[in-house]
Formats: sequence, structure tokens, C-alpha cells
Amino acid sequence: MEKLICDICGGKLVMQSGGLPKCDSCGMEYSKERIREKVQEIKGIVRVGNIADIESLIKRGWIFLEDGDWKQAGDCFDKILEIDPEHGAAYVGNLCVDLIYEKEADFFERESDLADCNVILDDFSNYRKALRFGDDELCTRLRQYNQTIKNNIPKRFAALKSYQELKYQTCIAAGESHTVGLKTDGTLMVIGDGHNVTAWKNIVEIAANLSYTVGLKVDGTFIGFTGSWSGSDYTNWRDLIAIAAGVGHIVGLKADGTVIVKGSIELSVATLWEGINAIAAGDGFTIGLKKDGTCVASYNTHWGNSMMEGVISWREVVAITAGVYHTIGLKADGTVLAIGSNEYYQCNVSDWRDIVAIAAGENHSIGLKADGTVIAVGDNLYGQCNVSDWHDIVAVAAGWTHTVGVKADGTVIAIGRNNCGQCNVSNWHGIGPISKEDRIRLAKQEESSNKERQRQWQEQVNNWQNQGLCRFCGGKLKGIFNLKCKSCDKDN
Repeated sequence: MEKLICDICGGKLVMQSGGLPKCDSCGMEYSKERIREKVQEIKGIVRVGNIADIESLIKRGWIFLEDGDWKQAGDCFDKILEIDPEHGAAYVGNLCVDLIYEKEADFFERESDLADCNVILDDFSNYRKALRFGDDELCTRLRQYNQTIKNNIPKRFAALKSYQELKYQTCIAAGESHTVGLKTDGTLMVIGDGHNVTAWKNIVEIAANLSYTVGLKVDGTFIGFTGSWSGSDYTNWRDLIAIAAGVGHIVGLKADGTVIVKGSIELSVATLWEGINAIAAGDGFTIGLKKDGTCVASYNTHWGNSMMEGVISWREVVAITAGVYHTIGLKADGTVLAIGSNEYYQCNVSDWRDIVAIAAGENHSIGLKADGTVIAVGDNLYGQCNVSDWHDIVAVAAGWTHTVGVKADGTVIAIGRNNCGQCNVSNWHGIGPISKEDRIRLAKQEESSNKERQRQWQEQVNNWQNQGLCRFCGGKLKGIFNLKCKSCDKDN
């Protein structure tokens, strides 16, 4: 089909962020009235959407973004793209939707709020499409926003590795005697003395300790085999963006920067924290990384004040991890801090440089360098520190006495104690973080599955009630006026 062309030079008309066309050659701008006239002139040859409709949808989409309703906003921008698949401003709107979904932003009041995000925009497909189809002014603004983001991320750390690659750390985990890998399709692989979690789906992050594994689902809920807490109530474990597994407790980080804890009353002080960006858990302690690069700690009495005093003095920290008895912090300049037990010199990391990721085991520490090699210090009884020949590594994890690395091709390597086969990972493949596009796809699948489960449950409840049975479990009822279930003892 023919496209609308400029009256002056014959150039192509492209949509601006305000919903009005502009010539991509001479810069001539057109009113809605003139566009309607041009459409009438070539009616039947050109198929275009109503300009007023596009402008209205743009406004509605941004109102929904301001309200935090990213689903409705996405619907508006998608409708625009059905009319005009080359509408740059609609791709900007969908980029904002992606950022809200990824928990990198809470809401957007205006396009310029993109500059306040803490994640580089290059990896988002909607950003690339906005640059492809947007006019020069829009592209210039987007590049300025992205550059501002890059400048705000500590320069040294941005030079070593893209900020988003920290998410690689969520694709591999290790406990006392087992190893868990997250595949790029949201399923898991496990080996060693750990619970079988291969049936889990739509997982975006994992953590492990002792013989248990916990997972973060794409909808922000929690799933896990958690030993003595398996029967605990996790209904309020929602809106999570990160999880951590300690020796005697588990920790969840919520999207609003608050923390939730299960398994230790003594460590529940962490639930009072605010503005937390990352979490880590060890034996009797929890570490929180704040958005300003400082840290806080919650700990059992046997740690005294040493852990707290050491951690709260840290500055410019961008990542944290916890071993069983010590904790490590990665600074923005690629150097590393450590505090806690140093019996095996596992805290001797002051000379490390160019580090982009960290992991900690029972008594050893692991650092991933920007060039894909790995460094280790600490207890090496089982060879868990023999990683000097590793290369092309993109993520590392430390079990109690073994070390695991994920290679760039999605395969896995492990070394150290192998008493339960926890290092037998040579046949693993497809291990890696969930891409942003796949997260959105998995979220839609999870939402659809939840709706279907709700529909099936309601159908079952209706059947039970029609048969005069308990609406909670299908058991037989007793009583005349105040009916109570004989099985679950609930009032009906």
C-alpha cells in the first residue's frame, strides 16, 4: 500500500510522540485536519488509523502508567501498534511497561522519567524499536536518557560489565550437598542431596542452602522446599523481587524495598528495614544492601556486634553475598569487602580487582572477574578453590564445600566435594537468566494458568455445594442450622 508522503518534498511522514506526523526529510509538521484531507485524497489506496484515536490512546496509556496500571497501559500502546506498527512513541510506552514489570520503576509520569531508571535500556527490544521507528527528536531524547542512566551507574562497574549481568547470579545456586540450575525456559535442574524441583515452572530466581531450594516465580510469589518451615503460611510472600536462603531462615525482598523473614524470630528485625535493593543470608545473620550503596545487618546474639559494625561501615556496594560464617560485598570499582569468620583466610579479598560477581561458601570465597576468569580464597580441603583455569564464566555459586560456574554457552562446571554427586553437572545445558521478553511471556502464561486453576476450583466448589457437601474440602456436613464440615471442621 502507498504511504502518506510530504506535500513539500515527497518524504515519508512519521508519527511523533504527540501523535502528529512529521516529514522525516524536510521536517514539515502536519495538522490532524491536513492528514484527514490527505487520507481522503487517496482513500482506498492508503490504510491508516484515525490520528485522533492514536493521540487519545497515547494519552490514556500515559495516564495508566502514572497510576501504575501497566497492563492497561500496555493494551493502549498495543492498540496503537495495530494501527501503525512503526509508531515510535508507542514503543516508548511499551518500554515503560517493561520497566515497571521488571521492577526497575514503579510508575511513569512523563517520558523523561526514563532517565531515572537504574537499568541500562540497550537490552530492551522496545527501546531498540523506538530508536528504529522514532523521529530524530525522539531518538535523541531516548539516547540522552540512556546515557544519563549509564552515567549514574558507577562508572567503573559499568565499564567492567553491564549492570544487568548481575542477574546471571540468580541462575545458579548451591546448598550443602546439592546444586540447582535455572534454565532459560524457567525450569530447573538439580543434582545431589537436594529436593527434586524439576517440576517447578516459571521460575526467574533461585537460592539454596543445606538440602533445600527456594524459587521466585515470575508473578513475584514464592515456592520452595524449606525443611521444618514447609507447612508455614507463605500467603503474604508476594510482590517479591529477590530471595535468599540462610542456614536457619529464608528471606524475601519485596518490590517496595521491605524485607520478609521466615524461620527465625531473632532475625525478624530485618522486617523493619526500608529502601533495600538486595539481600543475603548466612548462619544466623541477614545482610541488606540499600539503594545508596550502604548495608544493614540483622544477626543472632552469638555474632555480637562485629558483623553489624563491619557491614554498616561499607560504602559504594553494588552486590552482596553470604557464606555460612562470613559475608562479602562487591564495590562499584570492582574491589571486594569481607567480614566474618576468617579461620581459613576466606576474608582475604582486599587485593581482588576487576570483580563483577561474588559467591561465598562455608569457608571459601569466589570472585568472577570481568574477563570471565575466576579467583578463590579460603578452605580448599576438597579442591573447591581450584578454579584458576576456568574461563568464559558468566555466573558463580558456592556450596558449602563446592564451587559452581555457568559458562557463556549455558553449560556448567563444578569442583569440590562430590560426596552426593553435587558436582556432576557436565551434561547440563541451557542454564542462564530469563530474558526480559521471556519474563513477560512467562508472566502471561502464569496469569493464564492461575485463571484456569481458579475456574476449575470454582467449578469444583459449585459441584460440592450442589451435592450438599463442604465448600472447602468436599467433606460431609453436620448440623441443621449451623453447618460444619466433619472433615475440615470449617463452618459452611
